[in-house]
Parts: sequence; structure tokens; C-alpha cells
Amino acid sequence: MRYKSQGDITINFEACLNDELTRSPRSREADEARHPWLTILLDAYHILTIGTILALTSEVARREASPACKAGCTACCLRPEVPVSELELLGIWWYVVEKLPPEERIVLNERLIRHREILACPFLVEMRCAIYPLRPLACRFLHVFGAPCKAEEITIETRQQDIWLPREAVPRTVLTMLTYFGFATDETRRQALAEGYLVSVSTPMGNFPWESLATARKK
Repeated sequence: MRYKSQGDITINFEACLNDELTRSPRSREADEARHPWLTILLDAYHILTIGTILALTSEVARREASPACKAGCTACCLRPEVPVSELELLGIWWYVVEKLPPEERIVLNERLIRHREILACPFLVEMRCAIYPLRPLACRFLHVFGAPCKAEEITIETRQQDIWLPREAVPRTVLTMLTYFGFATDETRRQALAEGYLVSVSTPMGNFPWESLATARKK
């Protein structure tokens, strides 16, 4: 389904998003019963995924071109200074400990232990994201049109006209996540959104002691 837009004013995006979410409910994880935070995070990621697809469809039609981002493109992963919140960290921890097959975990652990020596994201394993289903918000936002990014290129500086973000889908995604941080009402969540609370409590991914995740085990 495409929604209509006029300049920066999105018309009926929320209604279209609601329709798509109803038609495409996310699958549930058994661990949600013991991890309430997991429901919040997975709901937020699902909203962003569906919202991005919806908004991107209209952007592709407007530009008459598809994004250059494809499977196997790792340019963004070579400088992983993306902000990660506590909720996203919990999701990454859960996915690595509970969901990764043992053989993949062994390879990933080697990178986690050495992550301070590696410029690229520690979760970039054999040129693919080892935590793709639980990758942080910042890894989900950026889309590049035109030519594929070069490894040494900082595209947001060199080709701003080619950068596209799913801005329409972001507010509802963040509002959902803010529930985890104790904002219990619509009013307090919207105020926290306006004040940039989620960014203020996020830490660059490279600063986290990922070596501790390498030794974590299922409980």
C-alpha cells in the first residue's frame, strides 16, 4: 500500500501503518513470557520495519530508483559508532546468548574478545551482520540512493542528497521503546520523544565491553 505525501506533510501515513501492522502481525518469541522488555523491543522493531517498507515504497516511486543498499554491503559497518540504548543492548545480548547457533557463536566470540582492536563492528562476521534481526535502530535507519557507498566514504557528508531516512516511522517506533524507560503515559512519552530522551541515554556501540558478552551463557 502506498500513502500520499505532499512536501514534508505526510497524509494518512499512520492510518496506512495501522492497516499494514494489522495485516502483518509479528511472530512471537517464547522468551517474551519471562522478558517483558523483549516484547517492547520486538514491537518497536516490527513497527519500524513495516513503516520503513511503507515509506520507502513512496520514496522509490518519487525518485524512480531503488536504494543502493543490498545484502553484502558493509560500508556502514566499518565505522560502527552508532548509538545503542540499554534496551537495544538487552536485545543484542539475548539474541547472541539464546538464538545464535553454537558454531556461529564461536566465530563471533573471537571478534567480541578482540573488539577494541577492530575498527569494524564486532558483529560483522564474514561480511554479514551476525545479529541482523536484533541490530540497533541506528543500523536500520540509513538508506542510500545512487551509487553504492565506497568503503572509505562517509556518505552522509559526501552525498547528503542520496541519504534517505524513514522519518515518518521513527516517532511511533521510539514512543514504543520509551515504555521500557518508565514513561507510562502518552503525554510523558511524547514529551520524552520531543526532548530526545532515547538519544541522551544511548552509548556509542564501540564503547561497550563486548568481551563480557563472549563469556555469557544461557541461564
